[in-house]
Amino acid sequence: MAGDAWIRDYAYAGPFVGVKHMIEQAQFSGQAVAGGLYITGLNVNIIRLADVYLMAAECNIETGALGEAMRLVNLVRARAALLPGKEFGGAPAAAYKVAPYTVFASADYARNAVRFERRLELAMEGHRFYDLVRWGIAKQVIEGQRNLTPDTAARFAKAAGLEGDAARYFAELVVFTQATTSTERNQSYARFLASAAIVRRVRSSTRTPWRSKAWAKRA
Repeated sequence: MAGDAWIRDYAYAGPFVGVKHMIEQAQFSGQAVAGGLYITGLNVNIIRLADVYLMAAECNIETGALGEAMRLVNLVRARAALLPGKEFGGAPAAAYKVAPYTVFASADYARNAVRFERRLELAMEGHRFYDLVRWGIAKQVIEGQRNLTPDTAARFAKAAGLEGDAARYFAELVVFTQATTSTERNQSYARFLASAAIVRRVRSSTRTPWRSKAWAKRA
């Protein structure tokens, strides 16, 4: 999957795609459902060897066998290191650095290593939330990822090609979800409703003005 051929449509979807659930564009005609290209001929993963290795690593940590836990984690990392890096526009899509651990200095260090590896290796396979619940850290992690500031939201909107009222709509939605007091929620909700009303009026008069520029090109 080197180069741009693995991307669905760069102008529409950007340079990244979940390759665990999506096939190459060149395979759409024979390996996807017409009108529903997200339905492909890929096998559905029920349980993978990497998942088994990492579950076994967790067990070894809790029984004090940190060396065996590290060996199992490194098996997963060794396989990942062999995968070719993705590219777009002739440049690497990310800085890939996958190296084996040399020591698990403590049980806490080992737990964090396994949890990090599960987050990466099993991404987009439906495990993350249940892992967090099982580890008893779901509330802490999820709330820690909610701290999206209006400035950051504005940058996201710009990167997505949103402009004007659509960008303000997105930013106010973010601020509303982050509000912690009733006053903040009421003020943010009022601005959110106002921006939403503007977007609805614009949507009713033209085809796709509320969408990103990249999406509008496809419409």
